[in-house]
Order: sequence, then C-alpha cells, then structure tokens
Amino acid sequence: MSDKRRPALLSANPYGAGLPLAELLERCGIGIHRYDVRSGRIDWDPLIHRIWGFAKDEPVTYDRWCAAVHPEDRAAVEARVAAALDPQGPGMYEAQYRVRPVDGGPEQWVHATGTVTFEQGQAVRLEGTVQRLHYPSLIEGKLRQSEERALESTHEAAAVYEAAPLGIVLFDTDFRFKRINSRLAMINGLPPEAHYGRAIEEILPPETCAALRAIQPRLLAGEEIGGIEITGWDAVAGAETSWLVAYRPLRDGARHVTGFLGTIIDITERKQAEAREKLLAREVDHRAKNLLSIVQSLATLTRANTIEGYREALGNRLQALARAHALLAHAGWTRVDLGAIVARELEPYAGATPDRCVASGPPVALAPGAAQAFALVLHELATNATKYGALSVAAGRVRIGWTADDEWLTLRWQESGGPTVVPPAGRGFGSRLIEQSVRRSLRGTVHKDWAPSGLVATLSVPTERLLAE
Repeated sequence: MSDKRRPALLSANPYGAGLPLAELLERCGIGIHRYDVRSGRIDWDPLIHRIWGFAKDEPVTYDRWCAAVHPEDRAAVEARVAAALDPQGPGMYEAQYRVRPVDGGPEQWVHATGTVTFEQGQAVRLEGTVQRLHYPSLIEGKLRQSEERALESTHEAAAVYEAAPLGIVLFDTDFRFKRINSRLAMINGLPPEAHYGRAIEEILPPETCAALRAIQPRLLAGEEIGGIEITGWDAVAGAETSWLVAYRPLRDGARHVTGFLGTIIDITERKQAEAREKLLAREVDHRAKNLLSIVQSLATLTRANTIEGYREALGNRLQALARAHALLAHAGWTRVDLGAIVARELEPYAGATPDRCVASGPPVALAPGAAQAFALVLHELATNATKYGALSVAAGRVRIGWTADDEWLTLRWQESGGPTVVPPAGRGFGSRLIEQSVRRSLRGTVHKDWAPSGLVATLSVPTERLLAE
C-alpha cells in the first residue's frame, strides 16, 4: 500500500455476520480482510478490530492501522503488499509481524495472507486472512473436525483453503497430488496445476520423497503422523527454510483410507530463535567464566597495607573492568574501538583541564578479550601516574598515541610536567598486571623508559591478537 492511497479501514464484515464459516474462523483466531484496490476500501471483520485494539464499529485510518504495526516490521509489511499488487509479482501476500494494540493491550504476533485478483493486467482485489499465531492448536483442531467440508469446492471454503497461512496438500494413497493450496505451491516453486496427477518423485526433493514413502505403510494402516521437521530450499524466500509437517489418512463412509491430508507450517523463525538462544547461552557462559577468572586474579594478587587500601585498589580495578564491559555491552559484545577504551579509562583523571590527557590514533577494533586487557593496562598506568607521576601535580600531562598496520599495533604512553622520575626499586602488582595483560593475554611486549622528565611506556601487540577471543 503506497502513501498515495490511504484507505479507510471499516469494521463491516463482507462475508456476513453469523455465517457458520465466519463463526468457525473467529473461534480459530482467524479474521478476514478484503482490499478493493480501485476504490481504496478495506473491510475488516470484528476479530481483526479486536487484534488491533479498536472498538467494533470504530473507523480506522491507514495511519492508525500502520501505527499499530511494530515499527521494526512496518516497512517490510508494506513492501510485501506492494509486491503482491505488482502485476509482475507473485500475486500473493504473506507476512508475519507484531501488532501493538492501540488500546494498550499486550503485543502479539499475527500471520497475514492474501491473494490478488487481476483484471486486464491490473490488481483489483486483495483478499485474505489475519491469524493470531498463539492459536495453532485451535486451527489444527478445526481442520480435523471439518476436513471434508474444507475440501468442498464452494467459494467460501476455497477462499479459506487458499489464504490459509500454512501449506495444505491432498494426496491419493500412492502419494499423487490431488489438490494443493497456493502457499504450498509457493514453497515448491510450481503453480498448483503443475502438481495435479503427478507423483511426489516428479516434484519433491529425493530426501523428502524417501521420508514420505517410509511413512506410507503407516498412513495406509490409518495412523496419523506429525511432528516431522524438514529443512529445504524455499524458492520464494530464496533461503533455507524449516517446516513442520504432519499427515493424516482420509477415510470414506466405509472407513477405508482414500488419501492423505498433509499440512506444512513454516517454523524457520522459531528454529532461528532457538539457534540464537543456544548461541547466546554459550556466549554468556564463556563471558562469565572469563570475567570470573579475571576478577579472581585481581582479588588474589592485589596487595595493600590496610583493608581500606585493599578495598580501594581492588574496587578501582574492578571499575576499570566495568567501564570496558559497559562499552562492550553497548556494542553487543562484538567489537569496540581502542579510542573509546582509552577515552573511557582516562576520563576519571582528565579533570577540567582540556589537554591534561590527550589521545590520538586511527580506529582499531578490539575483541572483548583485548578490550579488557587494554582497559586494565591503561588503568594501571593512570593509577601510577596519579600516585607518583605526571598526574600527581596540576602541571602534569599525559599523551597517548597509537599506530597500527597489518602486523603490529604500537601504543605509546608518555608523561611530562610531573615530578622527577625515579625508577622503582621493585615490581609491584600494577607492573605485574600490565606485563601479564600485554604478554599473556595479548602476546605482546611492553617497554618502560623511566626518563627523569616522565615515564614513557611502549606497548607492541600483534594485530592478529586484537580480534582473538
């Protein structure tokens, strides 16, 4: 639907209130819509009004309808409608999206379908259904109760059959196609009439045919078979798709098996969501173990003369780690820029003087492990500068610069304007933490020059380690 046509969405039921079919559809959670392309009129039945949160007789504008579609789904929904109305397009419309009811009700998913009627090469009508996705069991139950009636060649039953949000097929007992709806024809990539009278081996992939032939004896014996998951290529979607398939035998009045009714439901989004959940769970587990290991190391190795000193030292180091984690969380735990890590870690020390801490360098992406290591190193350098170096006096300055090529990242920390530097007599925990982070975590080197004018620390890290987990 383009912005040139903003039709009024009316509440009238074009299929006649009180008809058994309309009542049956409503109980199944399925509403019917009809769009007259030439007049711009769209008619809804009461169920769709309720899904969108409108009163039964409340007039609805295009803007109000569109406003109830989730903002992340809106553009895709309108694009699919436009493609269906295109004379060169598929002539079919199907979309799953979220609705935010205008009456404040809970967000819900719907599955909308439709077929387009063309006259003289122009789209004139789009008719179809809207289904609440949390009612699949009711739909299946009603299909079971009315299978013979649904297969009758009446106009109303055929409309429901064609616009159903799942693939439906009727086979004879030898798995030859007797009838197929448009949705399944789209999945198979052939028009319905190209299926009729043909065996499954002429249409379907060998793996699918083998699976169906394997269950044929059970179907002929009267057994219902469901819960079969099939993954294959969807010619319409242009991608690997997963379906949930179920078959049941059909019987005549004498209870003889006369054919098989199959239903195919697209479960790609569910399978993808499951895969994302598993990946996220593994990632969270990995991150938690890594973080716990770092915290344990900090807690074990931190030294102080008093309990208060220990708490302060450990707390400051954990805060440095937390600042890095905040940047990583904002980036979705993928990559974070080195410049952002430097800025975040030096922010507590910069004060009100603009040039007290200055950093410069090209964009460099860091994986979570490298980001944590750099955060701890920068914190220790800044802490040391605050206690003994340039940041311990008002006139002191710190300059951080870095360069990167295909092989090495080199970061230079330079202090100036502070008290005269005296090389330390020994190595404290801060120095050990810096060396451990650079050498063990990053496989790099660190060189410290205790020049009287100020400490200069140079870190060299292999570029390949920056993106290593």
